[in-house]
Formats: sequence, structure tokens, C-alpha cells
Amino acid sequence: MFDNIAKQGALTGTSADAQKVADQMSEAFIAFAKTGDPNTPAIPKWEPYQLPRRQTLLFDAASKLADDPRGKERELF
Repeated sequence: MFDNIAKQGALTGTSADAQKVADQMSEAFIAFAKTGDPNTPAIPKWEPYQLPRRQTLLFDAASKLADDPRGKERELF
């Protein structure tokens, strides 16, 4: 989120994909801090979380919005 993948002790590595994820996360965090809306051109449209869909943005080299990811695990707990 703070775009610090090159710092000593970082567990993400410094690959191009790691930098892409860091860029997406930091841009979303900055947009959210400024406007209350995390959406930027760097990520897919991040819809507000609502039941029962439980929309969640999964950050990755190809980030995506998913409905209730790991829902079976959530139900178990």
C-alpha cells in the first residue's frame, strides 16, 4: 500500500508484477484518502461492499473484483 517493495525486509520481492501491485494499491489508497473513493484508472471499478454480494477487490498483477472470495472459509468460521 505504501509502495515500499524495495525496502529491506519487504516480503514481496521487487519484480515488475510486485511493483504493479504496489502501484495499484498506493494509488487506490491515495485516492481514498483524498476523496473517499478508491477508484483510479489503475484498478478495476471497485464497487462498495454490500451484502449479500460482499464485493471485494483482489489486488494482483491483474487485479479483479470478486463476489465473496473465500466465502466457504468465511462460512466455516
